[in-house]
Amino acid sequence: MPEILLTGANGFLGKEVVRLLNEHDYNFAGVGRNISTSSKLSCDLSILEDVIKLLEKTSPKIIINLAASADFLEKNPSSLFSINTLLPAIFAEYCIKNNSHLIQASGIIVHGFSHVHFSKKTELKPDNAYGKTKLLADQIITMSGCQASILRLGGIFGDNG
Repeated sequence: MPEILLTGANGFLGKEVVRLLNEHDYNFAGVGRNISTSSKLSCDLSILEDVIKLLEKTSPKIIINLAASADFLEKNPSSLFSINTLLPAIFAEYCIKNNSHLIQASGIIVHGFSHVHFSKKTELKPDNAYGKTKLLADQIITMSGCQASILRLGGIFGDNG
């Protein structure tokens, strides 16, 4: 069984995390859009029953959730909700029941576009659907009391990024 479950494994950030996990010989399973890495897993992360089956099959001690439905122009949160909010909620619930740790990729987008400098005290005021769904996930994870690390990333730059 893999010790780590990585979602978003074939995304820009996910590919780099896969490389690092492989480089350090971690036992992991990666799932991403259209492909899975290392363990030939298949899961549509927008289908919650499939996610639950994936968790039962892999029984991870650590979940690194990099999966996201990103559309910065979308005004309606419902189209982004299942991946950005419900998926992390399922992961948080799993982590509580199984004494596992969730690492959730969020973003400074939860503060909105009007800020230049960010700190713990920066107002949470997302101004698009993506930011709203990510903030709601952060709040659900925090309120759940699960063991979690929420990473509020800014822009990520690099080759092919």
